[in-house]
Amino acid sequence: HALGGNRGRLEGYFVLSRFKSLLPVGSLPVNPVDFDVVLNLFGPIYNLRLARNSVTGLAQPWVAFPENLAWERLSRGERISKRLKLPVQALCFRLPAILVVEQQAVRDALLSQPRFAHTAIEVVPSAVDNIHFEPGRWDDITLEAPAGSLRIGLVARNNPHKNMAVLPDVKHLVEEALGIPVKIFVTFSAEEWRTAPESFRSNVTNVGRLTLAQCPSFYR
Repeated sequence: HALGGNRGRLEGYFVLSRFKSLLPVGSLPVNPVDFDVVLNLFGPIYNLRLARNSVTGLAQPWVAFPENLAWERLSRGERISKRLKLPVQALCFRLPAILVVEQQAVRDALLSQPRFAHTAIEVVPSAVDNIHFEPGRWDDITLEAPAGSLRIGLVARNNPHKNMAVLPDVKHLVEEALGIPVKIFVTFSAEEWRTAPESFRSNVTNVGRLTLAQCPSFYR
């Protein structure tokens, strides 16, 4: 929301969709510089003028944890690309009036870096969407598994830092420990599933990308 001229009245707001486009809300003017504050759900904002007057969300783990084991899973080209891009993103994430993260651990990791030492960072935890409490809005989804088996589901993209590659090992270890079949379901896009190794696809079942209305049925 943007604070009006008296700073005590909420007059309107602008949502910045990633850094690619501006989405006006209602009949608001399309020039975001008309506002005192821009709310950006997922940064960074690469426009320095807008960034300084924004409340920006950070959902980029590579900025918070730049040295991690996920580097080993990237190709040479991907590593070069990230090494070039991350300093620019980190600089842009330093600019907002307020930076918002979902976990205290992320805030602590950022503040431990000298470049974020003087950045105002707030923690806003994730929340459960209301649709989970409104069964009438749910869309069914079928998850077939052998009788008596343990079903494990993960709603996530196949990003390197998610460490999805361990799922086949998890399946075998749990089956050995419990003595029952285990069925693991993931929600990869078609391209993510196509590029997954055969050893992964033979042990895991992909149901594809879910809509919000399908999520409650998947978790149930």
